[in-house]
Amino acid sequence: MRPEAMAQEDPTLRQRVRRSALFWLAVAAAFYFGFIALTLIRGSR
Repeated sequence: MRPEAMAQEDPTLRQRVRRSALFWLAVAAAFYFGFIALTLIRGSR
């Protein structure tokens, strides 16, 4: 069975996948902006 078909059959699975995708997106964005902030702080010294 294809993942698209599974997600359409089970709405809770679809919500779980979306929630985990948003979570990992937030983690990646935090690292990205954290490294930018560290670079700017080090550059200003």
